[in-house]
Amino acid sequence: MKKTILLLLCLTTLAVSAAESIFIYLAPDAILPEKTAAEELKKGLQKIFGINAQLLQQSPEKCTFWVGQSKEAGKALKIADFSGLKTDEIILKKVNGKMILLGARPRGTVYAVYEFLEQGYGVRFWTPTVEYWPRHKKFFLPDIDHRFAPVIQRRIVYYNLRGSFPVKLRSNKYGAGAKWGGREKVIGFVHTFGLFVPAKKHFKDHPEWFALRHGKRVRNCQPCLTNKGFRQELIRAALEALRKNKNPRVISISQNDGDLTFCQCKVCKSFIKKHGNLSDLLMDTVNEVADAVAKEYPQVLVETLAYGPTIDSPKTIIPRKNVLIRFCPFRSDNSQSIAHPANVKDNTPFKVWRKYGNPLAAWTYETDFKRFYLPFPNWKALTQDLRFYADHGVIDVFQQGSYAGPIADLTDLRIWLLGKLQWNPYQNVRSLMEEFAKGYYGKAAPYILSYIDHMTATARKGNNMIPFVFSGPQILKAREILLAGEKAVKDDPVLRFRLQTAAVPVNLALLHLPEVWENPPAQLKNIKWQTLLDEQIKLIKAHKITRLAESTFTPDMLKRYITWQLTTEKSPVPVPGYPAGTRWKQIGAADCLRFRPYKFANDPEAFNSKAIEVTCNHTTWTSQLQRPPAGTWDIYVDLKCIGKNPTGKVASFGCYDVEKKKNILTGSVKAEALAGSGYHPVKIGRLTTSDDQFIYCAPANNKTADKLRISRYIFVEVKK
Repeated sequence: MKKTILLLLCLTTLAVSAAESIFIYLAPDAILPEKTAAEELKKGLQKIFGINAQLLQQSPEKCTFWVGQSKEAGKALKIADFSGLKTDEIILKKVNGKMILLGARPRGTVYAVYEFLEQGYGVRFWTPTVEYWPRHKKFFLPDIDHRFAPVIQRRIVYYNLRGSFPVKLRSNKYGAGAKWGGREKVIGFVHTFGLFVPAKKHFKDHPEWFALRHGKRVRNCQPCLTNKGFRQELIRAALEALRKNKNPRVISISQNDGDLTFCQCKVCKSFIKKHGNLSDLLMDTVNEVADAVAKEYPQVLVETLAYGPTIDSPKTIIPRKNVLIRFCPFRSDNSQSIAHPANVKDNTPFKVWRKYGNPLAAWTYETDFKRFYLPFPNWKALTQDLRFYADHGVIDVFQQGSYAGPIADLTDLRIWLLGKLQWNPYQNVRSLMEEFAKGYYGKAAPYILSYIDHMTATARKGNNMIPFVFSGPQILKAREILLAGEKAVKDDPVLRFRLQTAAVPVNLALLHLPEVWENPPAQLKNIKWQTLLDEQIKLIKAHKITRLAESTFTPDMLKRYITWQLTTEKSPVPVPGYPAGTRWKQIGAADCLRFRPYKFANDPEAFNSKAIEVTCNHTTWTSQLQRPPAGTWDIYVDLKCIGKNPTGKVASFGCYDVEKKKNILTGSVKAEALAGSGYHPVKIGRLTTSDDQFIYCAPANNKTADKLRISRYIFVEVKK
């Protein structure tokens, strides 16, 4: 307390009348971002003190602030050459009554000004639209002596951010524009084999450049990495891309996305057998590109991925020194940090990669890509992993979040916290969380923190592809905490809306638990799930959110899905052979995912009078039902065949398991089985469902059949 009083006394002695002029010195040769920094400081002083500061490019002795690199600043700081500053390094120092704010070019001075506004005057940039600017009647100049260079040189908090807010977060891989200092660009970004050597362009003339699978060259897998022609084309395209960029620093030479399989030709198999694993084959390819790049661009790093089948380090092929390894622990248990024993399968290969001495990067996953809208209690990983990576020499971090805005689990807090920790991973994390909670949620801050603590303590294993498992009591307690928080700010409509938004993932998680609604507990007395669902969809749409998963999943689709999960049909099962009272569900094909070519058909005999109609001249998986309801079911698809005396196979169907990467149910039906009027339920099979499955239906190539119509899917419960 005594220190605080002393500081206030010191500041008071420096106070001057707001009417007096404040000048900001900007060197005549200042670069564009330094001019931006000076303008941002000028605007900030206006907001805080009501001062209309003036920018000068002469008479530095008259100026209170010196912004950007200049010979005067260099002399005062005893820095002869600013080129020695590290990436994004900043200097804030009061010298002889002048506040010097500068940083490494191009962005450092912008960062220095924002750091000064935050440290010196208590400004906070909470979100793109919410900031805190204190107000003072008299100007004062705080005592600051701060020099800092971030350990993590390239930083991105990858959410749906726009404008200058990423700059205020010090996130330097967003493209905010030249006036903000540009961005740290990776040419090609990621998954670039298909970008630099596209199958669309080359497959016809050079099928040998692409993967051999089951005796046939295919275009939709990884390329044939041992093929010399492919490597030559990859090198040519990479160098061409580098020549098109001014001052390139990093180029990505990396495997295509997903679990696309590698080539099975004899040469590739032999290479892997001789040298060790798929990472050896990948690294041998990347090294050849890296050698070619080094000859023309010795300063450029060649980035590649330790990802999926290449997450383990190579056995014999050592990466060249100009190769940047980006480590992607995409199957980690996000309820724990990367350093935890639960994640030994990920942290062990990372430590082996580190032994090579190459520059390292990390790509982390901060959301459930199938369900952006559900709680994602990865708070241990979120708050501990950046320090782990910094301690282990990582210079580049890409943290991939959701695109569902504030509807995802406390997204605003996550973005701000990640920005702070990427800039400096060694800060007190709890203090940062408390600071944001108080600044953004006001009197509800203790409840937000209590919610985080509760979810962290009760979290069960989950990651970006496999959902966290939530129990009814866990989610009901979380809801109770956030409702109490909403009550604490009930008289403030802005804060109340923020608490209601924060509770959307919890309420949606509750609506994902049919067992809770079958026998509602006391906490849900007089609450109808239909009403609760409508309220959540209304909140989602109020934020103008249209995307709730990495794939297509809209708010209306979510509403249909939850309604389907919580609804059991009361009529008899529309399939013979089941006893009275058997539980069953149905969903229209028109409400499922659809893939062209198809069209909607108005058909009074179809479910809800609308079917999916497709011609029988291809075999595309036209209709796909993702996220089947939990349980064990006999599954049917309702079909109609249109044509003059059609015969033979007219449709195929099944269930594909994304996690297992294979069909676990397959079947087909002949036109003869669909004879007669109306729709005919055809059994797909019996299945104990999981979230990683989808049911599909496709037409067959059949010249005797004109069209196939898909009406609905039927799920009949099977008692265990």
